[in-house]
Amino acid sequence: MTLDQPKLLPSNKKALLVAENYETINRDVFRIVFPRIINDFKQHSPKAKLGDASILYITLLMNVDGIASDKYGLLRERFGACFLSMDKINELTGISVKRMKFLREVLLENGLLFEVKEKVVNMRRQLWYYPSWCPAVSNDGYVINEDGERIVPNMERLLVEFERAHKR
Repeated sequence: MTLDQPKLLPSNKKALLVAENYETINRDVFRIVFPRIINDFKQHSPKAKLGDASILYITLLMNVDGIASDKYGLLRERFGACFLSMDKINELTGISVKRMKFLREVLLENGLLFEVKEKVVNMRRQLWYYPSWCPAVSNDGYVINEDGERIVPNMERLLVEFERAHKR
């Protein structure tokens, strides 16, 4: 294919792009990073189920505030943050609030969330999630930070959180 030829697109992807109803994600996060995370937990707990971490991640990505500035041209504080309530995330994903807290830690430790801020808006507590949109990924499934270093999670801490989240 030459540069002047249009790229062939599968299925109805062209309609999606024309309608501008899409977001860009790094497919390697789903093909390399999440399988590595799942395998890390399975080494310590063979019955561990971490597949819903990817569901939480994509839900946060698809619900970020994409409006950069207010009507005065000032940068909005919540730009780039997802601020869905835990109840709404539960409704969208089926992930319990108790489990959500653990999965949030997994995403933070693995560099898929930059930050989670606790805010009070109109006298209501909110969590603002700032996901990493398109992180660089190493061949062995680790997110690479801005300094070119692999983000290696603290598995001891995550395993403690895992046990706490799965206590009955």
